[in-house]
Amino acid sequence: MQLKFSAPKCRSCTLLIAGWSIIVAFSVLWNLYLIHENTIERARIEARTIFEHNLAYRKWNTKHGGVYVKVDESTQPNPYLDTPDRDLQTVNG
Repeated sequence: MQLKFSAPKCRSCTLLIAGWSIIVAFSVLWNLYLIHENTIERARIEARTIFEHNLAYRKWNTKHGGVYVKVDESTQPNPYLDTPDRDLQTVNG
């Protein structure tokens, strides 16, 4: 026994499958776009948080008169600042 398909039924099945494939492809592309936008937004939030954190540390540092760091080869004083009492002198030298 052989199965025979009529042309109109086969054509409508083909159109249905093609339409469904287009809908699925559009859905995949839309989801990829939303994932990309969500990733960008999360990166912006993270960058903003880090920036605000750094500003808070700078504000704290400024309120406390700065932080003294011993001068060595890797941490040299700022040559553009003219501070006469920059280096600390202790009783022991």
